[in-house]
Amino acid sequence: MPGNTSFNYAIFKRLQGAYVAGIGTATGFHMDPANPMGGFCLLYPDHPNGILGKIANNNAMGLAGLAPLAPTPTPADSPLFDMLSAGLGAPDTIPNNVAVGGQMWPIMPPPEQVDPPPALGTQLDQLWLGFNTGSPPPLLNAFGQWIGNGKPDDSPQNGPLAQPGLSSLQPPASPAPRRRSCSPRASPTTTGGGTATAARRSSSSATCRRTSGRRRRSSSTTRRASPRRRRSSTPARNSTCAR
Repeated sequence: MPGNTSFNYAIFKRLQGAYVAGIGTATGFHMDPANPMGGFCLLYPDHPNGILGKIANNNAMGLAGLAPLAPTPTPADSPLFDMLSAGLGAPDTIPNNVAVGGQMWPIMPPPEQVDPPPALGTQLDQLWLGFNTGSPPPLLNAFGQWIGNGKPDDSPQNGPLAQPGLSSLQPPASPAPRRRSCSPRASPTTTGGGTATAARRSSSSATCRRTSGRRRRSSSTTRRASPRRRRSSTPARNSTCAR
């Protein structure tokens, strides 16, 4: 059994991406958190004027205070679903607006219109069309299913990971670099007892080298002495056998 579709990653991020691809900028307009175009913000899901909120007072179409999503589980009752659905019409058939609940809502993404309005237009947002290539349109269908499932919100709840929120955060202090211990060959210093300490390290290193040399010489002497013992034992055996 397939799991539930993620609203934040499978739906909202794609709506956001299609909008940015169509308008050509990731700042201002519907991405403006303070004064979003048309009173609707796509910066993050739980923005007060976003998908889960209400249209801001700067809307010029009389939609201020209205919600893009209806409280019912029926997709066609939600203005945003109808706005997106109408934006997938055939070329030269898409109007500027669609009627939902007695109000006219703008088509999203907006079609390329032939002046003067209200001439019918064509959807040219290629990313939006790509997300909906198929029957039924995959992204629009997933959006409708999400509405029917009660609109579960799985988006991050600790605020948007975007400016200006991140601008006030300060990076953590870098830890002090660890000092490596002085090697036996370190140059002597003149601060405090540094010279004596360096001298002791140098003396210790020289002693180790002399001791190592004596061990090597002792080992070599032992190896040289071994053949003489073998040669001295051989005649003894021979003399015994002769007797």
